[in-house]
Amino acid sequence: MNTAIIVAGGNSTRFGQDKQFFEIKKIPVLIRTLLAFDCASLIDNIVVVTKEENFSSLGELISEYEIKKPVKMVTGGDTRQRSVMNGLMASEGSTIVAIHDGARPFVSASDIDALVDKAGECGAIAPAVTIPDTVIEVSGDRLLTVADRDKLRLIQTPQVFDYEKIFSAHKKAEEDGFVGTDDCSLIKYLGGEVVIAEGNPHNIKITSFEDVERAEFICERLGEI
Repeated sequence: MNTAIIVAGGNSTRFGQDKQFFEIKKIPVLIRTLLAFDCASLIDNIVVVTKEENFSSLGELISEYEIKKPVKMVTGGDTRQRSVMNGLMASEGSTIVAIHDGARPFVSASDIDALVDKAGECGAIAPAVTIPDTVIEVSGDRLLTVADRDKLRLIQTPQVFDYEKIFSAHKKAEEDGFVGTDDCSLIKYLGGEVVIAEGNPHNIKITSFEDVERAEFICERLGEI
């Protein structure tokens, strides 16, 4: 059984309102995300980690947009890391888990399936895209070094794992009080390896209103009205 864990429990501080329910071309961000995973042939069920106060309205939207796969809703934690752990505990019995940001609504079903398929071989994989701009390290207002872009990537989600491997990594991190930047960092903390796959530039994360214009442009590129 392959489970998608959709993390949608943040406070949307930079956005100013709950971005998960903000409509892009009349479709809520989180519903766009769920529709992608609903269309992914290698995903069997979905766990959404969100605020309890969202359960009722999200349930109504799931019915309205005819999400066919089983969807379980669980409450999030104080941090994203804790929220993912809640999602993992609700996914017990899974073979593969795909952990995804609810605010990345343009992930494609084909990309999800490709990552899930490869995760079955390597145990941990994540998509990433190249960085077009020069990246520098600074101290105050002084340039220290110019980074080698060939060795740098911007990581995306879904990050896809063997269930036992990522659950063990989260458990170890929790026991040690280690806080990672994402789920891949917990695998590295445990001493494991993560394969990096080519990401999709359309797979953006909605974090501010500046992203909405870009999101609408992506909709047009994908053939939406």
